[in-house]
Amino acid sequence: MEARAPGLGGVWQDSSGAPVIYLKDLSNRSAAMAELRSFAATMPVAVPFRSTLGVEDRTIVLQGQFAFSELVAWTHEISAHVRAPGFLSIDADEGLNRVRITISKTAPIEQFRDAIRSLGIPDSAVAFDRSSPFVLTSTFQDHVRPTGGGLQIATTSGGFCSLGYNVDVQFYAEEGFLTASHCSGYFNGFTGTTVYQATTTSGNEIGTVSINPAWNLTNSDCRGVTLCNDADAMYVHSADTSAASWSKRIYYGSAGNNNSPGSTTIISQYTGIHVLGYAWEGMTVYKVGRTTGVTYGTVASTCENPMIDSLTATPKVILCADRATGISGGHGDSGGPVYYPPVSPDPPYAIGLMLSSFATSVNSNDQCIAGCQILFSEWYNVQSHLSRYFSP
Repeated sequence: MEARAPGLGGVWQDSSGAPVIYLKDLSNRSAAMAELRSFAATMPVAVPFRSTLGVEDRTIVLQGQFAFSELVAWTHEISAHVRAPGFLSIDADEGLNRVRITISKTAPIEQFRDAIRSLGIPDSAVAFDRSSPFVLTSTFQDHVRPTGGGLQIATTSGGFCSLGYNVDVQFYAEEGFLTASHCSGYFNGFTGTTVYQATTTSGNEIGTVSINPAWNLTNSDCRGVTLCNDADAMYVHSADTSAASWSKRIYYGSAGNNNSPGSTTIISQYTGIHVLGYAWEGMTVYKVGRTTGVTYGTVASTCENPMIDSLTATPKVILCADRATGISGGHGDSGGPVYYPPVSPDPPYAIGLMLSSFATSVNSNDQCIAGCQILFSEWYNVQSHLSRYFSP
C-alpha cells in the first residue's frame, strides 16, 4: 500500500468499524485515498472494510510521523541488535504509527532506550508497553467424531492442544489437519509422531505429523534466540478421512467476550469455510479451543515478533504473529482455529492458528477471566511456513 500511497504510516480499523490511516504529508490525502480505493477493490478481506477503505466520508485520516516502511526497518534493526533482559515482543504497530516494544513488568526501560538510541532511532518512533511473559498452552477434551476445528488433540510426547482445521493439501491429493507445532512436544522438526483425539488411548489415533519445520531460523529478527520460527504450525496427515471420522468444520458453542470464557458445550458447527489470509488491527476475531470454547475480541497488533517462555531456559521467538485482546484462552487452546463466523452473505473465514495465550487472572478451570490476550499465526504465514496450500 505504501508503494502506491507514499508516506502511508498505517491502516487499521477503529472501534466503530471505520478504516483509519496515517499519512506523513496530509497534502497527499486525495491521491492516497484514490490509491487505497483502487487497492481495496481486490483485497481478500471482509466486505465492510473493503467497501469503505479510501472512501472520503468513511475513512479517517490522521497525521502520521513515520512511513510504515520506516517502522518495519527500525523493527528489524532493533531485533538484530538489542539484547536487554525482559524483551518480550516487538511490532511495527500500524495503530500507533510507532515501533511498539513489549517488555516485562520489571525490566528497566532506560536500558532499552539507550540501546535503541545507539542505533540512531529517534525516541519518538518507539512506544513501550509492559506484560507478564507469554506461555504456550495445552490440556484435555471429549472424544468427538467427525473431527473438526476446536476439538482436543493429544500426543504421547507433547501433551494436549486443540485441532485447528481439517484441510485438503492442494496439488498433493492428501487430507489432514493443521495445528500448532509446539503441540508435537518437539521444536527440532520431528515428524512421524502420532496424534490422538481426545486422549492417547488405543483406537483414538487420528493422524501422523507429516510437515513440522524445525525451530531453527537464524533471522536477525529472532533476537539471538535459537528456537525461532516464522509460524507455530504443523500439518498432520489424517489416518481416516471417511465422512464419519473427518470433516471440514469448525465446532462452536456459546461465545464469550470482554475477557469472559465461552461455553465448552458444542452447539453446532460451521462448514463451507473460506480463507481470509490476513488480519488487520481493530478487526474482530474469534477463536475456539477445548478449554475456553468460543471467545472473541479485537486484533491489537499485526506481525509482531513475540518471545514466548522468556523466563525459562528455552525461550522461543515466533515471527510475524498477531495479538488479539479481550479473548479468553487457557491451557489446551493452542492450535485452535482463529476465524470469523458467517455473516450473510459472507461464509465463515479461516484466519489462522492460535499459538499462545496470556492472563492476569484465571478461574478454577484455568480459563482467563481478566487481562486476556492471545497470539496467533495468520493463514498465509502458515502456508508459507509449511510450503503448501491448504483448503479448509
